[in-house]
Amino acid sequence: MRSGLSLETIRLIEAHQGFAARLYGEVARGNPGNLGLSPYSIAHVLTLLLGGTTGATHVGIRKALGYDPDAAYIHRSMSELRSCITTPAPRSVLDHRFETADALWLQRGWRLQSSFATLVEQHYPGQVHQVDYQNDPDAAVATINAWVEERTHERITNLIPSTSDSTRIILTIAVWLKAEWQKPFLTQLTRPGPFTTLTCTVQVPLMHATTHDRVLRIPGGVVALASCHRELSLVVVVPDQVDGLATLEAQVVGGALPGWIAEASGHRIEWVLPKMQLYQTDFLILTEHLQALGLRHGGPNDFAGMATPPPGDLQRIQQMAILHKVFLSIDELGMEATAATTLGDLSGSARTAEPVPVHCDRPFLWAICHGFTRSILFIGRVTDPTLGF
Repeated sequence: MRSGLSLETIRLIEAHQGFAARLYGEVARGNPGNLGLSPYSIAHVLTLLLGGTTGATHVGIRKALGYDPDAAYIHRSMSELRSCITTPAPRSVLDHRFETADALWLQRGWRLQSSFATLVEQHYPGQVHQVDYQNDPDAAVATINAWVEERTHERITNLIPSTSDSTRIILTIAVWLKAEWQKPFLTQLTRPGPFTTLTCTVQVPLMHATTHDRVLRIPGGVVALASCHRELSLVVVVPDQVDGLATLEAQVVGGALPGWIAEASGHRIEWVLPKMQLYQTDFLILTEHLQALGLRHGGPNDFAGMATPPPGDLQRIQQMAILHKVFLSIDELGMEATAATTLGDLSGSARTAEPVPVHCDRPFLWAICHGFTRSILFIGRVTDPTLGF
């Protein structure tokens, strides 16, 4: 099923699947509208942070991510997972790109602890940049935001609003993917149609196609995969009733999504899918949501393994705020999704010849998954395609 991956990396992926479900549940509870998250990127930056922390902070990160307390393989497995996801499938004739980039932004004069620097060099191919938070914070913010904008192909802007007097280090990760459908939607079949929200009906461009893809009928709805290439798929969970998404979401939060995807089998599918671009205007603060999953900040000594200050700088790294932004685009040719995350001390049914209808004309859950590793790269919901995240 996933031959070629080490058992440790499979365990890491399973932990990430659970993390994605729990985090989605926490964030969705307080955000009833459109939602987009990249559990992969959030887990990635937290795992990097794990390598430089001790004490309650270290234990809290492991708990939030669902890692075994004594697992020594985490960083090696994270590197293997990243390589597997970002390496294009052989003999793929479809346009498929998945890019990730890491960066650490240190206060000028500070340096990484040698053990943390070695970890970054071996398992996280990111660059270490020197900026001046103390004397020119606006320039530091502009530099970091420009890096994020470039790595997300100008889809995510102004991730960091400002820094504080205590800022000495910021970690960032950007992920970007773009992939073509295996069978494109015909533009001449795209036409305005109704999308029924919980409160009204809006007119949106609806794409139409009949394909052979994987689908699974579940009580109260349907799970379907729109394939891009043999490893990437858009997964949608569509309720039978307009107000039925909450019931299906509760099952996703309970960890049902990977099993549904594994059970889905090949059928003809009659697709109705909104053509949309969903931008996130304001960043999402994940700190409190992650604390609900177990993340804790134990104090400045917990971060001593990351970096050391120059003589005379008495400031210590004391806490890490987690900011997140996502962009999603779906059109006739394929899909594009990107996310940026920053960490810093900032303030089954019977087979049938008839196509199974998968009509995303009501609130639905979406995810982008990597088939070979079963990693959940992105997850969210659409309640109104005319609005942003």
